[in-house]
Amino acid sequence: MKCIDYLKNGFVFKIIYLLHTLLCFNSLFVNRPILVISSYILTFIGFIYLIFRIFHYSKYMRTKGIVFLILFVLSFVISALLNIN
Repeated sequence: MKCIDYLKNGFVFKIIYLLHTLLCFNSLFVNRPILVISSYILTFIGFIYLIFRIFHYSKYMRTKGIVFLILFVLSFVISALLNIN
């Protein structure tokens, strides 16, 4: 049961993202296949968590400060669209 809780709260995604970030800043792993593989794994797991959270959005909409998070993401999207060259 504890394993499912780790999967639900994004623990696996966070660990893989941390390892990927650490490898990206290490000069020994620049342009290596391990980073490409970890990027694909990270994208796949992140997509699964995104789908899970979309299906259970009512639990996440009660999160404290969600309005500020939504406004931050919206400002990022607007900035990215305005700065496309």
